[in-house]
Amino acid sequence: MLTDIREKFAGWITWTIIILVGGTLTLFGLQGYLGGGSAGKTIAKVNGTKINDRELEIAYQRLKRQQQMQKGSSFIVTPEVTKSLKQQALDRLIISAVLQQGIHQQGYNISEQQVDTALVQIPAFQVNGEFSHARFSQVLNSTNYTPAAFMVRLKQDLLQSQVRAGILSTAFTLPNDLDQALHLIHQTRDIQYVLIPNKAFADQVKLSRQAIQDYYKKHPKQYSTPEKISIEYLRLSLKDLLAKQKVTDEEIKQYYQTHLNNYKTPSKYHLSHILVKLAPQANDKAAKEAQAKADSIYQKTQSTPFAKLAKQYSDDVISGSNGGKLGWFTLATLDPDFTQSVESLTKPGQITKPFRTKLGYEIVKLVELNTSKQTPLAKVQSAIQKTIAQDRAQKAFANMHEKLADLTFSNPNSLVDAAKTLKLDIKSTKLLTRKGTSSGIASNRRVLIAAFSPDVLTHGNNSDVLQISADAEIVLRVKQHIPDKVKPLSEVKAQVKQALLDLKTAKKAEVLAQKITQAKPQKRNELLQQNRLNWQAAPKVTRQSKQLDMLIILKAFDLATPKPQQDLPVASVKLPDGYAVVRVSHVHPAQTKAIPKEQKQGLARQIQNSFGNLEFGYFVEGLIAKASIKIEKPYHFSLQKLD
Repeated sequence: MLTDIREKFAGWITWTIIILVGGTLTLFGLQGYLGGGSAGKTIAKVNGTKINDRELEIAYQRLKRQQQMQKGSSFIVTPEVTKSLKQQALDRLIISAVLQQGIHQQGYNISEQQVDTALVQIPAFQVNGEFSHARFSQVLNSTNYTPAAFMVRLKQDLLQSQVRAGILSTAFTLPNDLDQALHLIHQTRDIQYVLIPNKAFADQVKLSRQAIQDYYKKHPKQYSTPEKISIEYLRLSLKDLLAKQKVTDEEIKQYYQTHLNNYKTPSKYHLSHILVKLAPQANDKAAKEAQAKADSIYQKTQSTPFAKLAKQYSDDVISGSNGGKLGWFTLATLDPDFTQSVESLTKPGQITKPFRTKLGYEIVKLVELNTSKQTPLAKVQSAIQKTIAQDRAQKAFANMHEKLADLTFSNPNSLVDAAKTLKLDIKSTKLLTRKGTSSGIASNRRVLIAAFSPDVLTHGNNSDVLQISADAEIVLRVKQHIPDKVKPLSEVKAQVKQALLDLKTAKKAEVLAQKITQAKPQKRNELLQQNRLNWQAAPKVTRQSKQLDMLIILKAFDLATPKPQQDLPVASVKLPDGYAVVRVSHVHPAQTKAIPKEQKQGLARQIQNSFGNLEFGYFVEGLIAKASIKIEKPYHFSLQKLD
């Protein structure tokens, strides 16, 4: 189940982790919001469960960071944007609370082992593809999460994903739904269109000196030299720290002796079993009967082949038909209920006495045993050297991260003290715009967002510690700032004139396109003749056709199917260099029999997922409809779908 959840909803969970890990919610930026201090002011109640202003602030900051990562320097935080984002954040908190309560009421659950499995697979907590405790601690420290609080959050996300996956798995596609979709997607259309280029009206437009000046004054940003800055920064790199680590042979030997168990190939057990099934909620009478049956079977193993008894008595039908064979296991891969009993088996042929598991009573036979073997130091010496070096580098990185955050926060107007204390070089960039560069540090969107933020650019402060890759962080500040400057009209007059000409010719093209579209057939033909325009034909056009502008194709497939004895459906569409008037003369039905089976199956899955998401939306809406939601002013709650 958990594997299926990860595959279907990796994006949802991963995005949550990115927001938690990648944001600028440093220890100083949100001190106290995730630990310590008072409980905060209650702003909403969901079935009696309180949501306070601190939770809202955290949700708002994460949502804001998400917008910044998506939109880059074009994202500007205005009072209106702040109000909107806080309302969205509150909506999400309420929906999440309602969903979480509904999940628990309906008996859904997820084990701690499943949560642990998901945790170690989160890339943000890995170093060289392996889970790192040091990295985990570093990330949580940077976001002010305690391990316990983070695990609660992760468990909630996994539970919600489990429910969503369960609902999606029940969706299905009816033959009629698939057939209708196939016909809509694969039909072809005979299209006729008229192109109305903007440039055709250039001779009809006269531009006065005053019009040019007015346009120039109204659009100063179009004729400005872009704002430029240069950045200076400190870079903390795990890779650089790793390269400085020196590990002696004696240290390697000592580590090997201390961790001998880590360098053993684990014992492997080839097992067979007989299961006497018992429901988890079974009463004492049923349990005693199951145990008695298991004891009876165990007695028979003394004289009857185990495989024969498995075929005859085991409630595990699949393995039972194969003599009870389960295959090879290590103790680590066995269910905890099995571990102790299996570990007691030391010789092939030995059989355990019946023992209780969550499935019932088990009798296990050891078919074959490959015992544990110690790997010689010579074979693992290089790996141990890397382990020691990585561990030291990670600890040094975590320690320097804390100092870097502290020093650059307490000395917000300079990087010098932090550079001297941590022995880091202050590096700098050339002048750059908000677009950044194609390579180097200024190609990182997170760097650009921070550099052009009001706190750094306007107030002259150091940035927060920014994670720019899996193993590197920086703190930056603006070294030089050149504001944007409007160029004189004399320098850009030709550009202004062309922009104004494009605007006016486009308007004339739009007006003509609307007249042609709205006219009756006879009047339409007169307008075409007057403007020396002609219909162009494109037969049997598909939705994916490359022979026409995609805007024309999209408009043509938006039009209704033409009907006999009626005017053909007509519409206009704006193109990059003008307008087009489009009409459809005939619709050719799709030849669905010729569509490959694999393509039909893929479309059926897409439709099924769409229906599943719709059902999940209804599920959430149903929970919300039954919930008691009370909100303090000035906030409110409007039902929205989960992203």
